[in-house]
Amino acid sequence: MRLRLLLCTLAMVAVADGALDGAERTGAGRASRQGRSLQSFFRGLFGSKQRLPSASGPLVIRPVIQLLSPPICKGASCSGPAVSPSVVSGPAVSPSVVSGPAVSPSQCSRHRPCPHGACLRGRCVACSSDPQCGRGRRCSGGRCVALLSAGQRCFTDGSCLSRNCLYGRCAVCSLYQPCAEHEYCLSGQCRPPGELGERCHVDKNCRSRVCLRNSCAECRNHTDCRADQFCSEGSCHTKRSLFQSCRDGSECSSALCGTQKVCVECQRTADCRQGRSCRVGHCVPSEVLGGYCSDDSNCRSGRCGPLGTCVSCRVDRECRGGHFCARGEGECYPFGEKLDWCTENSQCRSQICSPSRVCADCVSLRDCKEGEICFQNLCTPI
Repeated sequence: MRLRLLLCTLAMVAVADGALDGAERTGAGRASRQGRSLQSFFRGLFGSKQRLPSASGPLVIRPVIQLLSPPICKGASCSGPAVSPSVVSGPAVSPSVVSGPAVSPSQCSRHRPCPHGACLRGRCVACSSDPQCGRGRRCSGGRCVALLSAGQRCFTDGSCLSRNCLYGRCAVCSLYQPCAEHEYCLSGQCRPPGELGERCHVDKNCRSRVCLRNSCAECRNHTDCRADQFCSEGSCHTKRSLFQSCRDGSECSSALCGTQKVCVECQRTADCRQGRSCRVGHCVPSEVLGGYCSDDSNCRSGRCGPLGTCVSCRVDRECRGGHFCARGEGECYPFGEKLDWCTENSQCRSQICSPSRVCADCVSLRDCKEGEICFQNLCTPI
């Protein structure tokens, strides 16, 4: 564009110079008028103070070339033809308008950050990624700008301090901007933990730290309650007394739920302390011999006889050595000596009970030793 303007100017200068020369040689008034018209045109173009050629001298085009040729600059110094301010007429232009946007200081450090760019090896440069801008700022168009606070309008998550743009507004909280320890984040807002019965999504939404089926509950397991309580349907209940209904032992103060689904003190004598036996779910003192029993655990002897009373024995082997069990009585007696009363052989030391119901040596000759005979159930030498 500059070259085209230069060529047009030179052409018009040449025409003006020819017109003036023709006027001097021929004296023709018309040519002189044309030359003066062009001369007036140039005066208006370059300013009234710029000297232009007269009829007696050649047209000088140096100022025109100087005007169109910019100075050559290198570093802070410039060389080349200087143009007087009087050459360019018009309103004054503020230096700030000509110089463009302010440039940030080139030097930077940890304690002297760049106002808009990133600090790279001690110099402010245009940023290319968010991490270069540091905490609380992001990179936008080569400049570091502050992240938007909660409530400000946004278009992307990355533009918000919370990294959560929700419905066109920066949210208060997110995974990157958590709430205080006693609060939780829900729909971008920090909320206090819910009370029992309030809606929840996870345990931390509840003051009890138990979210059960999307509702804040008191407990999830028995361990969430006190030692004297059990957990049922998200609530803690006092443990039940004997013979109250139960589903398992954890609901009973005795820790035992019987076969009839009621709380019991015992299910067998082993559940009771020593000297007591289990009877109908209760631990009662064990019965002495002859006392009523329903099973062996009811008796101190550990034996309930066939007649429902506690006995010392039911068979001979339950007695100590040298004794037999009188089955009808359930008592242990020493073996019978000769002529002692008996009902069966096992009751006699000789293991022979004679037909006359007394302990005897023999009932036949083969029961005696050689050289003896059986006389009146006694072995007598011959």
